Amino acid sequence: YIKKEATKPLQQPSAVYTIIADEVTDKYSNKEIMSLCLRFMDSGKITEIFLDFIALERTTGEKIVEAILLLLKCNNIDIAKARGQAYDGAPCHQNGLVCKAGSK
Repeated sequence: YIKKEATKPLQQPSAVYTIIADEVTDKYSNKEIMSLCLRFMDSGKITEIFLDFIALERTTGEKIVEAILLLLKCNNIDIAKARGQAYDGAPCHQNGLVCKAGSK
């Protein structure tokens, strides 16, 4: 319910957003975990929301794109409305999610 309410502004036809992602290796499980946040305008105010943590099978650009697209789809968020992206500078992100996602 909370995610649905938080992402409600993104259901507007004119809504656009930026993807903010960062990943880290969990030192206890030795698995890659990525946090995904979205930044968008809501009633004239810039809003940032935490969407979810994603456990990554691998940290290749392809696997990261698949994981992000799946999370967006599960939350009824259209990737076509993405206008920006911010990452931690990892090399596998430098080609850009939106470019890779557009080819899917």
